[in-house]
Amino acid sequence: MGSGLGKFVLAVPLLTRARAVGLEVVHERAAAARAAGVDAGRIVLDPGIGFGKTREHNLQLLAALPRLRRLGHPLLLGTSRKRFMGAICTYRGQVPTPAELVDATCATTALGVAAGVALFRVHDVLANRRAADVAAAITSADTLPFFMEEIKGSDWFASVQQPTRLVRLSLIH
Repeated sequence: MGSGLGKFVLAVPLLTRARAVGLEVVHERAAAARAAGVDAGRIVLDPGIGFGKTREHNLQLLAALPRLRRLGHPLLLGTSRKRFMGAICTYRGQVPTPAELVDATCATTALGVAAGVALFRVHDVLANRRAADVAAAITSADTLPFFMEEIKGSDWFASVQQPTRLVRLSLIH
C-alpha cells in the first residue's frame, strides 16, 4: 500500500471540534480504512477526550465507552490529567493542578477497564496500572453466590427484621 496506513494503528477521533459524530460515522470510517488496506486488527478507536471538547462532551464520551467498544475495534483512552477532571475535582475553590489529577485519571482508567478499553495513555503509569488491575479483578469476579451464602448463614441475617434489606441485596445480581 502506497499510503503506509497499514503499518500504523489508525485512531479514529469520535468528536470533531466539540461536535459529536454518530457511531455509524465512526463505523464507516473504520470500514473505509479497511477498504484502503488497513488490517482491521490495526484499527483503534480513540474518543479524543479533551481536545476542545466541553466537560459534558467528555463525560458523554466516557459514558458511551461500552457502546463504542461494541463497534468491534479496540479503544484507546487518554484522560490523563485532563482539564475537565480538574473542574470536577475542585474543592473549596481550589482547582487541582494537572499533576494533582492522578487519582481522577485512575478513576477513568478503572471505568475504562470495566467498559472494555484496551489501551490507555497516561502519565502516571504505576498508579494507573494498579487501578486497572483492581478494576479488572473486580469486573472478572463472580462472588455474589458466595456472598449471599455468607449472609444467609450470618447472625446479621438472622437478626434482620425487615425483609426489604434482603431484597435490596438480591438486586445486586
